[in-house]
Amino acid sequence: MQKSEESNKKIVTKLTEEIISLRTEVTQLKARDLFETDRSLLPSFPFWELTALKDFDEKLFLDDKMRAQLKCVVQKIGGEEVPVFVRLALKQIVSDELAINLTWRGTSEKPSIQNFAVFSIIKDVCHSKFQNSTDYQINKIVQQHFLHARDRVLKRKLSSENTRGNLRLSN
Repeated sequence: MQKSEESNKKIVTKLTEEIISLRTEVTQLKARDLFETDRSLLPSFPFWELTALKDFDEKLFLDDKMRAQLKCVVQKIGGEEVPVFVRLALKQIVSDELAINLTWRGTSEKPSIQNFAVFSIIKDVCHSKFQNSTDYQINKIVQQHFLHARDRVLKRKLSSENTRGNLRLSN
């Protein structure tokens, strides 16, 4: 009985080690796959200027290969739920500083994010990753993301100033 118990412990230990090893290997493969995605036609992200986003979007509209590369990049963005995925995808492509200059509906001063092919690709990928997602749900997340862009920028600025102030006090 005791030999059987020891044998079972050894088997469980061996299996646990193999599972840990496999998990590590899968993580490494996922990371490598993310970096090996062909990005040769894509600029570096996120965009910080509206003109750069507009230029890219025009090229994206005309170039199927560029669109396919962007779609692959967006598909590899994490997020276990629709809101997390959409926000991560938007942040990957559009900086908060640029998001301040975009709106949902569009104005005479600020273009609508809905008119950009980038938004369409994010939406399409979201629907393919999350079959239960709806246009209404995605649109609402995007609206809120752009609506609160200024708040995120100001919060980072204040946090940065507080950190610098605390560093000066400690010196």
